[in-house]
Amino acid sequence: MIPERSLDIPCLVKGGFMAHATLVGETTGRVHVGRALAIGAGVGVLWGIGARLWMRLIADDPAFSWGGTGYILGAAMIFGLTTRLASTARRNGWRPGLRRMASAIGGGSVILIGAGAGSITLPTIIVGGIVLGRPTIRLAERIGAAALITLVAALIGGQDLRWGIAVGAFGFLVLTGYRSRVVFTIVALAPAAFVVGSVLFDGGSLPMWQRIAGALLYLPVVAPLTIWFARTVSPLAEGSVASLVGAAAASRVRAGEKSTPGERPLPV
Repeated sequence: MIPERSLDIPCLVKGGFMAHATLVGETTGRVHVGRALAIGAGVGVLWGIGARLWMRLIADDPAFSWGGTGYILGAAMIFGLTTRLASTARRNGWRPGLRRMASAIGGGSVILIGAGAGSITLPTIIVGGIVLGRPTIRLAERIGAAALITLVAALIGGQDLRWGIAVGAFGFLVLTGYRSRVVFTIVALAPAAFVVGSVLFDGGSLPMWQRIAGALLYLPVVAPLTIWFARTVSPLAEGSVASLVGAAAASRVRAGEKSTPGERPLPV
């Protein structure tokens, strides 16, 4: 029996992309549903507190309402809870239909994070999560990403037309499917660069140390949500550890069969 721990088994998949089980949080062993959801909700709230503190750090005039703070904490709690639900469904071996439903709920809840000013984070979380979590990028994902990019480009263009046009241009590239993984990575990082640049060079009366700290902390703030989203939407989340091990073994066998005498098989 495989011990209950995270596995790090790389699988050779289409396009040469190496997908690791640890990326999607594939582990064995059943978990208590209530306890798991409570942990997910609690971690989400902790992230919300950290995000609110980051907003306080970069605010030139830090005047926050209790309503806004409550919404951020509530949205983060729901996202943490629902993504944990998807993980629990996978680990407890729920039926495929229930696992897919849990993944859809967890992935869809990220929209709550992107409400209002948080919309600038959605391309980084969603597009970056697709890059991390999916070995191939399908047409439906390209269409959805292009629509999201167009929306964000319009929002950015209202503040800075040049950045809006630059971000919008990537929407077309995403739709064409040209070098999808590279383009998706750029699309995920471009809004993050916009935020970092705005904090660093357009910080109003903030002292320079505060601008630098805010710019450096932005990616660490967004990265956890990107990873949680990647784990939720990853196709590996639909499989089991046994099938993952089997896929790795099959890849090794196929690589050995295709190699010529005297050559080493491809690593898997």
